[in-house]
Amino acid sequence: VWKGIVPEVGGTRKKQAQDLIKYITTLFHAGYNKIYWYSIDYDVVPGVDDPWEHMGLVTKSFDKKPAFVSYKTMIRKVDYFTGIKKLDQGQYVYTFSGRGPVYVLGSDSGGSVLPSGLKGSLRVTDYLGNEQMKPVSEIVLTESPVFVEVITKGL
Repeated sequence: VWKGIVPEVGGTRKKQAQDLIKYITTLFHAGYNKIYWYSIDYDVVPGVDDPWEHMGLVTKSFDKKPAFVSYKTMIRKVDYFTGIKKLDQGQYVYTFSGRGPVYVLGSDSGGSVLPSGLKGSLRVTDYLGNEQMKPVSEIVLTESPVFVEVITKGL
């Protein structure tokens, strides 16, 4: 806490970790091809923000914040993508050479419909890297983005 204030981006560490995926996906869609996140953020209000707690991936004592795990999960899922397309508000699909697409899906309003191309069993990975196999009928979109992959073999 810095002068009694913990100014986490997103409001909480959990929200910060979820928002990181949204921010980076939006930047990739805007045309950026490399995005670096910082362990510590010095783009803060002096005397108000603690640079370790603002947008950083680790705490002042070097403990990993949920955003660290979220960033690592995102790298594991979409590294080396060859294209990205916006499908709807909060819905994107990353494409790759030599493997199937990865969807990043979320809904701030909770009313979004899944993309029509998603069928059958899907691998759904949350922002912390927890994976589950789910039929498309069981996926409910929330403000917490998920990575979704169609599984064609190995079921």
